[in-house]
Amino acid sequence: AALPDTLFLNIYGQTEANSSLMYPIDRPAPAPLPLGQPIFPMEVFLLGDDGTVVTERDTEGELVVVSASVAQGYFRDSERSEAVFTPDPRGGDKRAYRTQDRAYLDKDNIFVVRGRRDRAVKVRGFRVELAEVEAVSERLLGGSTCCLAVPHDVEGYRLVVFCSEALPDDAKARFAAELPHYMLPHALLQADPWPRTGTGKTDRKALRTRALEAAT
Repeated sequence: AALPDTLFLNIYGQTEANSSLMYPIDRPAPAPLPLGQPIFPMEVFLLGDDGTVVTERDTEGELVVVSASVAQGYFRDSERSEAVFTPDPRGGDKRAYRTQDRAYLDKDNIFVVRGRRDRAVKVRGFRVELAEVEAVSERLLGGSTCCLAVPHDVEGYRLVVFCSEALPDDAKARFAAELPHYMLPHALLQADPWPRTGTGKTDRKALRTRALEAAT
């Protein structure tokens, strides 16, 4: 294999709190790829839905980072800042960042990611809020819309947008005029009839099979 003596590391971190976890990658790499263990002097732990620290192995919680490098907040966005930048839930005067990433500790005390609390993904290294893409889609296309993120080996995720209405010929041009390149959908598809759950909400699960096919 190429570079047999090279050590590869998976470094986990956020703009809001800096790099906080590290995992040396064995080959072949495990799936899913673990986030690793804390990088000194970062403190990382899991917070349960009840607001208490998760100590049990294989029990899911939200990843929380405590360190001197945690940001003060988002520029001119106090509401969003107050939701994720908090005092240390364990007590004391340190500052914490609630990542909104869901994870668990495995038997070797290594953090493994499970997903997100919100609907945000990384596309080509950029954070993308799927709700923002949906809001633009509704304005540009009308009707009901849904944006799904499909994992991709190179780009991180590819975005697929569904619309309940017929797509105009210039649909892609409309998106290109409104969104940065990393937020542009890989595919635009019409879904007719529009799938709904028993409670009347969009049935994202029903759309995911088509999204997986369109993102290849």
